[in-house]
Amino acid sequence: MVGGRLTPMSVTSNLAGVGALALTALVLSGCVGDDGVGVEGEGTTETASTGVDESEGGSGSESAGESETEGEADIYDLLVAIPGMSAVERETDGDARFFELTYQVPIDHGDPGAGEFGITMTLIHRRKDAPMVLFTTGYHNYFYDIEVELSRLVGGNQLSLEKRFTGASKPDADWTKLNAAQVAADGHAVVEALKGIYGAPWLRTGGSLGGEDAVYHHYFYPEDFAGVVSYVAPFVLGLADDRFVDHFATAVDQGCQATLEELQARMLGEEREALIAELEQELELGEITRVGTYDRALQTLVLELPWNVWQSYGALACASLPAADDPELGPVELLGLLDQYVGVFGVTDARFETFDAYSYQAFTQLGRPAVPLAHLEGLVDPDYVDLETGAPPPGVPLPFDADFLPAIHSWVATEATDIVFIYGDLDPWSAGKIDASDNPSVASYHNPGGLHGTSMAQLSADDRAAIEAEIGEWLGADLGRLEPLGEGTRPALRVPR
Repeated sequence: MVGGRLTPMSVTSNLAGVGALALTALVLSGCVGDDGVGVEGEGTTETASTGVDESEGGSGSESAGESETEGEADIYDLLVAIPGMSAVERETDGDARFFELTYQVPIDHGDPGAGEFGITMTLIHRRKDAPMVLFTTGYHNYFYDIEVELSRLVGGNQLSLEKRFTGASKPDADWTKLNAAQVAADGHAVVEALKGIYGAPWLRTGGSLGGEDAVYHHYFYPEDFAGVVSYVAPFVLGLADDRFVDHFATAVDQGCQATLEELQARMLGEEREALIAELEQELELGEITRVGTYDRALQTLVLELPWNVWQSYGALACASLPAADDPELGPVELLGLLDQYVGVFGVTDARFETFDAYSYQAFTQLGRPAVPLAHLEGLVDPDYVDLETGAPPPGVPLPFDADFLPAIHSWVATEATDIVFIYGDLDPWSAGKIDASDNPSVASYHNPGGLHGTSMAQLSADDRAAIEAEIGEWLGADLGRLEPLGEGTRPALRVPR
């Protein structure tokens, strides 16, 4: 998945490959920031971890959010009083205050003496006594100032936490310090640091890979959250999980799937050499060293076609797909089809490098989905590169932990509490869901025609009501929301980009 399990829309101009688990932009919104990290400039109020604000207006201005009671410490002062925390407040014109935060966490939580690094996050602050929603993308913090669905539902604060080894949160350490336990410990450290300020219940959420990380955090630290809402999160078993092959044979329209497979066979059969020549016109050989050759790059793109159609397009694509035996369909048109639904630049080193952290985790702990290959016998190399897993950092050892995901499956199915899963049934990643039908404390909701961006707002009215009731129980309050949730939006925050 070079695309990994949730790729920012800003990474690619079309719903393309890298990032199969990708473009979920999830659930929560269609608009994303450019880089997930704010840039200081005009319109900001700059502050430092000393707590001294030398800019005009001061960090304690009441431009948005709660009005502090006389004598009560300002939220900025409370934040920077936390050891290891630094903060920059951005000017807002909405109903919240907005901060960029950096918090020092151990490189290795099992060996705190091994050093620290700064993990970055953004905070939408409304009131100290409102619920806090901790959100993760699974990658860098490209949601930045976007308020996600769960935060809008509960009217709370939101902390968007970047993942170690991504964005600006990169420790000076080898890749072995990237695993689910270390990531969860980062989140736990942040919760512990901020719970003294935000004493109301905390909720955890995320989509795709971020939804996985939400569950892993709950697994390691179940006392941190009153509940978890995990969107479109796959829990892959092993390095060739056949549940994903079964998905294409049972869960999607078989006529459309047959057309996609016939197109794949033509691309890697009679049109192979001509398509390779066309690909050479689009890419430089030096750009694709991780896949190695134009032939292998073509295999990667072709293998992605059905996956990305069902992940991101569904019936919209099926209605316009050409027949594989169309005599007017030549190599130019076929490569255009791949570029439209996959994106030919998904096989470049630069794209793969963007998802190094995810790819490393996929090959060492989080698993790799198998893809349908029977119809392509003899046409695909046994060691093919797929965009669902990506190409890991070159030369890095990749020992696979075969015990972690089975343990997660068992825990969710039998012991976990207070988790809501949301899936789109056409989305290939939904094949990675966990069967928790015998655990009354875990609930799964599905949109039968849903894709990888499935949200709570896309579920039936009854399902939405059930989820809201569950969240109300977590919070000990009636949510009291009368209007239906709309699409995800950026809050009214004026933030330089």
